[in-house]
Amino acid sequence: MLAAHPDIQVVVHPLDVNDHDQVFTVFAQAAADLGGLDRVIVNAGLGKGGRIGTGKFFANKETAETNFIAALAQCEAAMEHFYERKAGHLVVISSMSAMRGMPSSMTTYAASKAAVAALAEGIRSDLIGRKGVDIKVTTLFPGYIASEMSGKVEQGSSSWSTPRRGVVPWSRRSSARSPTPPSPPGRGHRWRPS
Repeated sequence: MLAAHPDIQVVVHPLDVNDHDQVFTVFAQAAADLGGLDRVIVNAGLGKGGRIGTGKFFANKETAETNFIAALAQCEAAMEHFYERKAGHLVVISSMSAMRGMPSSMTTYAASKAAVAALAEGIRSDLIGRKGVDIKVTTLFPGYIASEMSGKVEQGSSSWSTPRRGVVPWSRRSSARSPTPPSPPGRGHRWRPS
């Protein structure tokens, strides 16, 4: 990244997003190191868990806490900073799985990603009509991504998410000017972000 953009400054801070006090401390330190934060991307996620009712409560709870409660802490810390600066860009990573209930080990993951999408939408809606702030909120809904995390998820039939079935990653750009999000893409519909 630095080779492509030699004029930028990059700092790295270790962070356990489930240590909520640490989230606020690290965000404040990063802002101090850089003279402010222009953009925060809330992307930490966990995909472990199991079918509801099969004794995997603690794994499902850990997924829900990481994907939603930790995201809430990060959004709170970012928005505090953005309100102080009267500017910023909050980017929240959800998932296509947030668009509907998912079966098996994906149930809690999908529910947590729906929750984080609703959180971002609420934050964005709260900015509508606010004078004197230039804060943007974007929610991204990536499709299936082959990764170390997705490779460990026991899914039974995964035809809903395999790339050969045509699920294409998409995103929805949010702005304080458009309070109603578009419907998610469906069969026969082509959706393009504005």
